[in-house]
Amino acid sequence: MTSPASRVDLLDVLGASDAHLLPGEEALRRTRSSRSGLSEAEAAARLIRFGTNALKARAKTPLIILFLRQLANPLAYILMVAALVKLLVKGVLDAAVIGAVLGFMAVIGFVQELRAEKAMEALKNMVTPRSRVRRGGQVAAVAAADLVPGDLIVLEAGDRVPVDGRLIEATNLKINESALTGESMPVEKHTAPLNGAVALADRKNMVYMGTVVTNGRATVLTTATGMQTEMGRIAAAIQNVPQEKTPLQRSVDRFGHVMLFIVPGICALLALAGWYRGLPPMDIFLMVVAAAVSAVPEGLPAVVTVTLRKIVAPRLFSLGKWRPVPPGGAESIRFRSH
Repeated sequence: MTSPASRVDLLDVLGASDAHLLPGEEALRRTRSSRSGLSEAEAAARLIRFGTNALKARAKTPLIILFLRQLANPLAYILMVAALVKLLVKGVLDAAVIGAVLGFMAVIGFVQELRAEKAMEALKNMVTPRSRVRRGGQVAAVAAADLVPGDLIVLEAGDRVPVDGRLIEATNLKINESALTGESMPVEKHTAPLNGAVALADRKNMVYMGTVVTNGRATVLTTATGMQTEMGRIAAAIQNVPQEKTPLQRSVDRFGHVMLFIVPGICALLALAGWYRGLPPMDIFLMVVAAAVSAVPEGLPAVVTVTLRKIVAPRLFSLGKWRPVPPGGAESIRFRSH
């Protein structure tokens, strides 16, 4: 059984970064494994050391916060004030119209962000629930979450690969890696070591989580599990991408900030002019309210939201038609038609 000291550097010696350069026997030696697989005791110890083979998602934003966040912009603030003033001065109908515009804008934005958060769930669904593993010389079905570095995975046609790994045995093996590289045709695999710097898509002696075996059978030495896999890196990249606003949204925000200063200024000038002309206070108030409400473009936020929904959202979040593709590795993410 591997000592605690030798387990400390196990991730360093594995690192799927160089596993493709090693002969199969050397990869087995470095992972302290063998063609009989790990013992159950060693697998349990490594599970504690490395954690479960699962893609971890960040804490979900509560739905109510996600919804209210759609109203956190200057134009929405102006519309809220306009709705309140109209409710006090002109009654419920005018306020209800503005409220409906605000609600429509918030619902559309909420749906967009909800679909974006489901991107992580789509990646998690690419992990197979159970896999066949050789441990102690015996092949048994094991929960994919319990797989650890050093495990020997047995794959056949139709199986989804549950880990990243180095091929130890392969017979007529072909794998569909479109989920990872964007290559639509199955890739023929082998067990020979490679030389030099090799791009991810050209590592023919490696298999990766989420890809599918289309032909043949193989035995795979697990080199990475969970968030250490290439699919895990994509998942981390998706979660860490900052939510930047589009140029149109930034322009609308700037316009809203300008309106926050211009509208009160105009109202103040109208109030002074009315006072100078000796108008009754109520008439001055109604005039100022009418000017403030007419200056607010109630339809602009809704138009911007719907426009972005039709142009941007289908490209980013329609996971059924668009897939994340790392060109030359999982370090960068782009979207590509499948």
